[in-house]
Parts: sequence; C-alpha cells; structure tokens
Amino acid sequence: YLGPDAAGVWARAGDDTARPIASVTKLVTALVVLDAVPLSGPDDAGPTLTFDAADEDLYDKYYVMGSTIAPMPVNSSLSLRDALTAMLVPSASNYAEAVSNWAFGSTGAFADAAAGWLDRHGLTATTIVEPTGNSPRNVATPSDLLQLADIAAADPVVSAILAQPSVRLPGAGTLTNTNRLLGRSGITGLKTGNLGPGTFTLLYSATLDVGIGSPLQVTGVTTGAQGRDSLDAAVVALLDSISGGFHEGPLSEAGGALGT
Repeated sequence: YLGPDAAGVWARAGDDTARPIASVTKLVTALVVLDAVPLSGPDDAGPTLTFDAADEDLYDKYYVMGSTIAPMPVNSSLSLRDALTAMLVPSASNYAEAVSNWAFGSTGAFADAAAGWLDRHGLTATTIVEPTGNSPRNVATPSDLLQLADIAAADPVVSAILAQPSVRLPGAGTLTNTNRLLGRSGITGLKTGNLGPGTFTLLYSATLDVGIGSPLQVTGVTTGAQGRDSLDAAVVALLDSISGGFHEGPLSEAGGALGT
C-alpha cells in the first residue's frame, strides 16, 4: 500500500486483511504516550523517567522471549524523548513496556488509552492489546497502517527520532536503527516489525526528488515478507520505480495539432 495521504491510495497489492504488526506497535505506543504527555517539538526533552529494579527486570523478561532489548540499569534516568528513542530506534521492548507503564500505570490502562486514540484517528481496523508488538493479537490492516504512517510522518517528535540511523543514550549506550533502508531511495523512516518468516513489515516514509520543484512525499507499508532482504528489495524497487516514472518532455510543438 502506497499513498500521499490518508485520503487516498496510489497503489495497492494484496488484500486488506488485518494481520499481526509486531514492533510497528511501538509506533502506536509512542504516539499514544505523546498524546498523554505532549512534547513541544524534537528539541523538547520532556519529563525525566528513572528506572527501578522492576524496570530492569523487563530486560530479562524480553531477553528470554527473544525480543529486541536495550540496557536499562537500575536508577538510571532518561528524558521522555530519549526513552522513546530507545524504544523506537532499536525497537527495544523493555523500554516500550517501561514507558507505557510510566505514562499509564499498567498494560491494561495503556490498552484502553490506545483504543481511544485509535478510535479518534479513525483506525477502526487496528487492535492494540500491549505496547511492544510481541503479541500476535496486535493487528492492523494495510490501509490503517498507511494512515498510521501519515500520522507518524507528520509528528515532529516521532519523525525526528526515527530518522536517526543510530543514537547514543546515557545508560543505554549506542543503539542502531532496525530500519536498514534509512537514507536509501529517499527513505526517511518509519518502523520495522516482524514475528518471524512471513510477517516482516516495513512502514515507511520517503522524500523523492523527481524534478517538480518540491520533493514528492510518500508513505507506504509492505507486509508479509519472508525475510528482511526480500522486504528491503521490494520497497527499494517500488520507490525507484516512482522516481524513474518522472521525466521532462515537450507538451506541444509549433504547428502541432492539439485537437479536432
């Protein structure tokens, strides 16, 4: 699914069935948290979160599950913006649960807040039951995901975080973005996700210079890939085909017939 905005779809392939969205969930988590605790922009660090022993235990919880994690030492502190960065850039599940618990108090309260946020944004085919994406019950349709991409790309805090190939944060160290395509074929974000073969997903934004004065802004989603390599190749081929479809040519020539 590919489009310029939530009102229209340029191209689509496959059906619009709701499927597990894995770590794309963390994008919803970030937007729901920022709805409750807004930041004024990407330079606003926001309130400080201090992680206790229960938060540190989340590292072991998600390590055993085989989920992506990032260091979270006891009594370490991060600003809300940096905690969201640790959640989004390397897709750390322990940070997703810690941040959502900090904002809402429990997974159940977060799920209620997420349901309200999704309803207000018209994402009625999306279900979020927990903040990390490890549950296959977190599902969305491609058309809903395309709208989510537009919302995220327009959010100055989230889009700035997800445009970073890597970050270094106090206590967490150097963290690498799971989106290997950043900077390639105009890609500026947004979020990867997978729960194994056949579920690899990329929700993406791109800025394409096609020679029309202002760059072409594109959002899209590709789901159901068997692996990261096939997913990346499909997205790059699609974006390159868009860029390659623009060219200059004469509208008319002297003496040419315009109509009869």
